[in-house]
Amino acid sequence: MLKTLIKLPFKVALMPLKLVLQAAGVLSRDDEGGRADRPASRPPPPSSGSYEPPEELEVPQDLEVQAGDVLAKVRDGAAVVLVDVREPGELASSGMIEGALHIPLRDLPRRYEELEPGAEVVLYCAAGMRSFDAAMFLRDKGFDRAHSLIGGLPGWTAGGGELVPM
Repeated sequence: MLKTLIKLPFKVALMPLKLVLQAAGVLSRDDEGGRADRPASRPPPPSSGSYEPPEELEVPQDLEVQAGDVLAKVRDGAAVVLVDVREPGELASSGMIEGALHIPLRDLPRRYEELEPGAEVVLYCAAGMRSFDAAMFLRDKGFDRAHSLIGGLPGWTAGGGELVPM
């Protein structure tokens, strides 16, 4: 009896903590209302038959384009809209392709309507990753001739393209 009387204040003091832990599923209830030694039971994981992997992102075959191909089109007088999706600070440090529009990737969702959906649009950045995302975004918006420049600006200059300082 004495042992029970000594434990009682501790049980009462720890009751709010116990309730919180039970609500969080850390503790399970036992018949005596004391702390159980096992965690609360959790639902079993889904069976392998019910798992559906996320849809594969379908990348169009012609999404990426080589700098040499773009340079040839530009030199032949084809109407190609070049769009630089880099941040303003990047332009200042490395320049940009002459005649290109500057629409940073973060601004593209609100500024893509400045572009003509039927035009051939070639997007570029520093290495080709952001322009890839930008081209996928434009394709999703109906720009069937949007392309990402493979290799970004280094690919452009390696292919013989020039940059103008900013």
